[in-house]
Amino acid sequence: MLPDLTIRRAGESDIPAIRHVAHTTWPAAYSAIISPAQIHYMLDMMYSEASLLRQMTREGHRFFLATRSSVCAGFASIGNWDAQSVKLHKLYVLPEAKGHGLGAALLGHVTALAVEEGSRRMVLQVNRRNPAVDFYRHHGFAVAEEAVLDIGGGFVMDDFIMQKQLPATAPVNPGM
Repeated sequence: MLPDLTIRRAGESDIPAIRHVAHTTWPAAYSAIISPAQIHYMLDMMYSEASLLRQMTREGHRFFLATRSSVCAGFASIGNWDAQSVKLHKLYVLPEAKGHGLGAALLGHVTALAVEEGSRRMVLQVNRRNPAVDFYRHHGFAVAEEAVLDIGGGFVMDDFIMQKQLPATAPVNPGM
């Protein structure tokens, strides 16, 4: 793991940091894939203070912050998919922090936690044109299906549903 990296469970007081990462990351990650109007719509839908609070308190999403030198540089969130599976809802790293192993460390952290809790599979959704598809493939995920989902506002998500089988025991050095 990176020497100055800390990953910890996020709480309600961390919502501003999560929003900052999302609002900084989304335009960089999605401007070549979806319209600015859809980026704005989805940020409002998924990253408003009310939405994040609902995800944390009522929907059972667990958020984790990755900090380097005491600065939040990324986050991930997971939640139950079914009795045997966990869903990776979100994984974002600030553009200037990419390429240093932060995304892999976050993924390793939530994977180890899922394995400890008995999950046998991790599932995620990612835009099929997002370069992150290659990141997930590199980390053992495969496309299970394709989905075009109406999200309202005249917008759709054109996604891959990806999954990977989890090991029976957690890795010794998650994220490495």
